[in-house]
Amino acid sequence: DTYTVLKGPAAAALYGTAAAPGVIVITTKHGRTGAARWNVFGEGGHITDVTNYPANYAQIGVTPAGARTTGCTLDAQTRGACTPKPDSLVSFNPLVQSSPFIQGHRGSYGASVQGGTEQTTYYVAGDYDREQGVVFTSQDQRTNMRANLNAQLRNNWNLQIGTGYLADHLRFPQNDNDVLGIVSGGILGSALCTPTAGGGILCPNGDTTSHGYIAGQPPPALYAINTKQDVQRFTNSVSSTYQPLSWLTALGTAGLDFILRHDNEVVPPNQVNFGSLPQGQRTSNPYQIYNYTANGGLSAVWNPTATLRATTGAGAQFNKEMFRGTRAFGAVLLPGTFSLSGTSARFAVSEDNTDNKTLGGYITEQLAYADRVFLNAALRTDNNSAFGQNFGFIKYPSVSGSWVVNEQGFYPKQSFIPSLRLRAAYGQSGQRPNFRDAITYFNEQTVSVGGADVPGIIVGGTGNISLRPEKSKEFELGFDAGILGNRANLEITHYRKHTDDLLVAVPLPGSLGLTTTQFQNLGSSQNQGWEEQLTAGILDSDPIKFDLTLTATTNDNKLLSLGLLPSGAPVPPIVVNSIQQHRAGYPLGGYWARPFTFTDVNNDGIIARSEITLGDTAVYLGNPLPKREWAINPHCSIMRFVEVSALFDHKGGYKLFNNTRRFQCNFRNCREAYDKTAPFAAQAAAIEAITGASDAGYVENADFTKFRELSFTFGLPTRFAGALGGKTANLVIAGRNLHTWTKYTGFDPEVNSTPNGNFGTSDFLTLPPDRIWNARINLSF
Repeated sequence: DTYTVLKGPAAAALYGTAAAPGVIVITTKHGRTGAARWNVFGEGGHITDVTNYPANYAQIGVTPAGARTTGCTLDAQTRGACTPKPDSLVSFNPLVQSSPFIQGHRGSYGASVQGGTEQTTYYVAGDYDREQGVVFTSQDQRTNMRANLNAQLRNNWNLQIGTGYLADHLRFPQNDNDVLGIVSGGILGSALCTPTAGGGILCPNGDTTSHGYIAGQPPPALYAINTKQDVQRFTNSVSSTYQPLSWLTALGTAGLDFILRHDNEVVPPNQVNFGSLPQGQRTSNPYQIYNYTANGGLSAVWNPTATLRATTGAGAQFNKEMFRGTRAFGAVLLPGTFSLSGTSARFAVSEDNTDNKTLGGYITEQLAYADRVFLNAALRTDNNSAFGQNFGFIKYPSVSGSWVVNEQGFYPKQSFIPSLRLRAAYGQSGQRPNFRDAITYFNEQTVSVGGADVPGIIVGGTGNISLRPEKSKEFELGFDAGILGNRANLEITHYRKHTDDLLVAVPLPGSLGLTTTQFQNLGSSQNQGWEEQLTAGILDSDPIKFDLTLTATTNDNKLLSLGLLPSGAPVPPIVVNSIQQHRAGYPLGGYWARPFTFTDVNNDGIIARSEITLGDTAVYLGNPLPKREWAINPHCSIMRFVEVSALFDHKGGYKLFNNTRRFQCNFRNCREAYDKTAPFAAQAAAIEAITGASDAGYVENADFTKFRELSFTFGLPTRFAGALGGKTANLVIAGRNLHTWTKYTGFDPEVNSTPNGNFGTSDFLTLPPDRIWNARINLSF
């Protein structure tokens, strides 16, 4: 399969509504004429956790009343709340000394065959993957099958049929913001545990079962929580190309992507000691997801003059997305049962239904003059069922052009820059509202009338009948140049994207008796930056060939305005979470908190509350998304039998909220809460976390450079391939996530516990990426 990222505003405009974030086109493999050609592969590898997890700390002390305490923090000491005992600072790291991590492994096997005649070609493939992660409950089994058939029905009529089936069975570990997670159980555990001579772990009060984790929640107990997702996906498509006239071509495509998904969880009774979980419970959420597509179009090619070629196109597109689901829950599970029928209390049932339709049409005109000047213009119009009823079709125009300057007679013939293309583009695209954002709807609610429960309703969502999509206008200017006899190619692009009618959840006064917010089209934002790519053949000789690809991007994001409320007052900053806001004049989702400064006034090596000065108002701390990125991809081949490839990448100019560290300190478990040798900045941040005054000390610089990938490909001798029954064979050894250079003190600067949030980013009890090494044998015959 091939994946193509459509760059530029003109490309995005062709896809209209929902294309503003970008467009990725996936093309599956098709058959080729000739005898059947088989390709088989087998691979295996191991998965390793390589994270340095923090230990838990405690300090034993005595209160003024003479009571023993194990939480004699530096903060408590400076306030006279306790006096530490000599040599009583202790630490224990259950995630290391009682590690829950195992050596993960993965395996994958598959085969494909393609062939056919001049009239009919086929491609059939299947593969099976199985993976065991570094936590016992992280498991995945996947089966994937695909078939594509291409038939030349007539000289001017082609038909393509594709079908696919995917079965995926996953078991998930407890992760992210979850007190029952492996990470949270470790960093919130006890610092007072010690290893025993017999290899066990002895914790306070003679506890030998918790292993240093939160009491009653060691990993083996949490493994009883069985959280799964079972997915079956069916994809089917039919496309046809018909050319009734030499200058006219008709295109048609229809497809269905159907997903059966079952999210389910079982907590057996008397297994997990937390809240009501000892009673056991069952959750069962089956979903059906339908995506229908139908596209049709005409394309006419004509030559107004001998040097001018014109291509005119027109078409229509229809998409329908349906989501149907039922959510069911029951508690007090009968031992030995695993279904809702075995529960007897706290029943809860709800239903989800969404239906989103888009109807669009487009016209395009492409002009090519003397194969050196190219001009494209297009207009697309869309109507979507999520638009407000007072809003109809929206239009997305686009225009782009390029000029191959080196084809002009005045361009000098030389080897330094032998080829040069200038290009420019302008286009509009959109982002639709979510389902039901534009309509007012009601939810059921039981109410008490005269001492009796009766059915009632409450407002579930406050609609806006004038709601319309966000509209982005993007302009780009750039060039492509061949350098040094075209041994290198340089692409440079500058872009500016302006988005109006932002979909903003505006707070509503409680006196209206409605919901707390209503979506409105307010304000505007801007993104601008540069994209550069250099591909170069550094060395091209026998026996060594060395190529290098460099890419770099910058992006400056800013919220220009949030607009005005119906009263005429400016929309106040929108709070994303406790530490992020959308505020005009700053990046979307920027970090905001009250700043603080500190000084060790008495030179005792401890930062006290009295030595911290807290600002009165929140200030901007940084951008949650990278402002600059670059990647280096070297590739080397030796004697055509060995290939080595690597990938290094960098992201910079952004911050990440280390909420995991803050959480550990808030629970008085971190080193800087007790150890006077900890940096002053860390001590001050811990005090602010304990008091809840400010989280500014945990918004950290997240810049990093990663050794992302390394692979070796060895062409195996023909006799080896023949021994396996094939014609050619190669061996690939590849590694991923090999090293990270960063000053970020959390687990990993790329983790995000809220990936679906509205610009929300944080490192909060999330399992970090693992290191993976794979070996794969490919055989063709």
